[in-house]
Formats: sequence, C-alpha cells, structure tokens
Amino acid sequence: MTKFVSIGKTFINVEHVLTVTKPDGNDHIWIEMDSGQSIEAEGKYLSRIIGMKTDGGRVEGGCDNGR
Repeated sequence: MTKFVSIGKTFINVEHVLTVTKPDGNDHIWIEMDSGQSIEAEGKYLSRIIGMKTDGGRVEGGCDNGR
C-alpha cells in the first residue's frame, strides 16, 4: 500500500525513500529518493519518514492511499 507523508509543503512517497540523514547542526535532514533526487527537510520530519510511532499508536503524519 502506498504511503505518503508530509514534510512541510510537500508530500513524499516513503516507499521510494532510499536513505535519510541524521539532523545536522541546523536541524535539517536530507532524503535520498530512488529517482536520484535529494530533498532537504526540517529535522522534525525524520520520525514521519522512518515511521516511528506516536504515543497514540499510529504513524505520525501518515496518509495511507486508498482509505
């Protein structure tokens, strides 16, 4: 099932994420997509991209396509 997450003004399909860097000194991360594109985002979106759960048990910021 396709899964999109918000990284601010943009949504990305997490099934196409290859790597994500740790937040740097400016609290930014780099997301490498399987298309070769690299996307810069704020570090606060890291947990959404890697699928960490919130206290409520659902994936933070997740949007399952087809629901």
